[in-house]
Amino acid sequence: MDDETGAKKGMKLSKEFGQLRDYESFLIKTYKSYLGILEKLQKIKPGQLIKQAKISDETKKENLYKVYTKLRNSSVSSLCSLVK
Repeated sequence: MDDETGAKKGMKLSKEFGQLRDYESFLIKTYKSYLGILEKLQKIKPGQLIKQAKISDETKKENLYKVYTKLRNSSVSSLCSLVK
């Protein structure tokens, strides 16, 4: 009976370990993808973004530039802190 109980515990631990390993693998993939997005975001120049969006209104251009600059700075900061 002790062998049976030990085998059940071993199966339970093995199953939990597998779930944990799958979860950690998912986290690593997601983290890598997130870092890639941050890297791409910081490489895009605001002028390119404005051209692609075909914005002609100067006020909208200024607002987009301000928002994008903040987002870009935040992405660089996040990238640096995550890589530490």
